Amino acid sequence: MTFETASFDFQRRLGQIVRDFRGQESAIRAQYANPAPPAGTVSAMEERGMLERATRRYIIDELLRALDWNPAIPSNVAEEARARSSDGARLYFDYLGVAPLTQFPVLLVEAKAFDVSKPRKARGSELDARTMSQVLATAIEAIKRGNTNVPIHSEWIAYLRDMHSYMLSIATLGRTTLKRLLVTSGSWSIIFVEPAATFLATGEVNAAHIVCFTSLDELVVGARDVFHLLHRPRLVDTLPFALTVAEALELIPASGIGDCYQAVMVTCSSRGALRQQYPCRDIYPALLVNSGRRWFAIVDYDCRMPEPEAGVDQSNFITDIEGGGTALLNRLRRRYDLSLAPGSLGAFPGLPAPMSSAIGMSTLAAPLPGSTTAMSLAGSSVQRRFVEHHNVVGRTAEFVVITGSSWFYKRDFSAASPCLYHSWDNANTDRVAVPLKLLAYTADSSTRDGQEHHCANQDLHSLRANICHLRSFETHLCCKTCIFEFDCWRSDGQQLPCPAPAQSIVQAGN
Repeated sequence: MTFETASFDFQRRLGQIVRDFRGQESAIRAQYANPAPPAGTVSAMEERGMLERATRRYIIDELLRALDWNPAIPSNVAEEARARSSDGARLYFDYLGVAPLTQFPVLLVEAKAFDVSKPRKARGSELDARTMSQVLATAIEAIKRGNTNVPIHSEWIAYLRDMHSYMLSIATLGRTTLKRLLVTSGSWSIIFVEPAATFLATGEVNAAHIVCFTSLDELVVGARDVFHLLHRPRLVDTLPFALTVAEALELIPASGIGDCYQAVMVTCSSRGALRQQYPCRDIYPALLVNSGRRWFAIVDYDCRMPEPEAGVDQSNFITDIEGGGTALLNRLRRRYDLSLAPGSLGAFPGLPAPMSSAIGMSTLAAPLPGSTTAMSLAGSSVQRRFVEHHNVVGRTAEFVVITGSSWFYKRDFSAASPCLYHSWDNANTDRVAVPLKLLAYTADSSTRDGQEHHCANQDLHSLRANICHLRSFETHLCCKTCIFEFDCWRSDGQQLPCPAPAQSIVQAGN
């Protein structure tokens, strides 16, 4: 969708939001009115008017949805996000829009009740949009300097000081990623284009960085500017890690493709009756490509292959997954008119480490020296990430596994001499067995007791607790049948009780 088409669609939706609200305004006011103020009270904060929650429900939530900041999606927008001011006071952000890949703050929205007064000078009349921006800039300058004489209505002195505290509560990194601050009552809206510079930088505040809309009608007329300033895909990278082939061809130019590696997507789900469910695992061929300094997994979702039970002859499955992967690779080569030579697993630099929104909001607390977590992390030797986990509540668990020159992450060593500890009974005899014998497949293990891909050795499970790449969905996989053996056990492969594989560890990494 072009910018012109998207901005026109937003203006149409915004106009409909305003019309819907005005058509219901009387009923909304009757349902969501503040109680009558005490006798003799004249404070604007206590005037009888529509409650803030109604403004949020009928205007602000709808406005954010139209801008692709959906408050119903916690990974995109956090409501009532918490922080602390410099003096330790608890702060609440009404809405905090975050980047999907890093969870760093991008958009801060401060909601006001519909009837809250617009900014104006003390004892002054209403202002037009341009003058309002100038008055706000002057007032913010005075607040940053600590002046007691702030040239704006007293109600707004409190609001601006709150916003100054909000900005101070955000960690240094978060201030660099926060692109916009929106303050709105629905009846008026103010967009701070450079919030960190406006509220925290020394020197004069640039009034051009404060964009005001004094009414709902003015907001609709200026819809193109609102869209340009706040539309989510214009502020953050909203592309998902996993793309369909069609999405990749549309969004990733051939000139932007760098290194690539073979991969598969693994989905873990359950089927059957509610009281008699059984785990299912599907495999899809994929190609990992680097573009724009980030990785994308291009997945052939039309090529779904159920993984057969371990212990069953997998030769046909391996042939099918290799055929599907090769077909995907050739299709992309043809469409992009590129050679696309996938690199080896050993050459893969690793996926970037997952990041937390806590880094953007405050100092990320490191585990205390000597704590269980600190000792556990100290024992971890994982240096590269080969698996990306998509953990979305209510959806099937999805994992993209980088496989290098192979099209699957399991190897077949049926020709090798068997390991005793594929069997729980043998491991139990030697007092190294896992607590429970795994007699059936589970959502996080596609092997069961006695099979050549299975491991029942508790010692080995403990040793690999912090190094196994597949632990999230393959808890009992024998390391000798895994293509990541070269990475996990590069320091001391002799710790493995299993017999040596037919090909060397070094070859597996190449």
